[in-house]
Amino acid sequence: IGSVVGGGGGGGLKHGVDFEGAQGDEVAAVGVGGVITLSTETEYTQYRKLFEDKYRRYAELDQELAAHTTYFKQLEAKYNECKRDTPSERKQYGKTIISEFQKVQPEMQKKTAEYRKLHVELKLIKAAVTVFVEEFNSGASA
Repeated sequence: IGSVVGGGGGGGLKHGVDFEGAQGDEVAAVGVGGVITLSTETEYTQYRKLFEDKYRRYAELDQELAAHTTYFKQLEAKYNECKRDTPSERKQYGKTIISEFQKVQPEMQKKTAEYRKLHVELKLIKAAVTVFVEEFNSGASA
């Protein structure tokens, strides 16, 4: 998939760092400083598809992480409302919240890391696609 600033590599691909999760010919390449350079319509099409595929996963993670945030905010609100309960009841409810959190924390940390990584990857791909379209359009109007 085309030339990339700061690249190097074999197999017809010039790259600095490959995005994990890319499949087959959809390997996204990032050069030094995270710059992707597209030079053909084929590359443009490949990166558009890659963006769409990665964005689907990003949107799924966004919904899942938001649902977990909402759930724990509801638990917090319920905990704050139980001020009339006895100290031992309140303490037990607090332990339940902590237990719930500890069950999902490792998985949510992984998903948050994946979400953040996808955010950066999508930003880089979008920038490359935008530059290609702007250059393509300015060349077509010249």
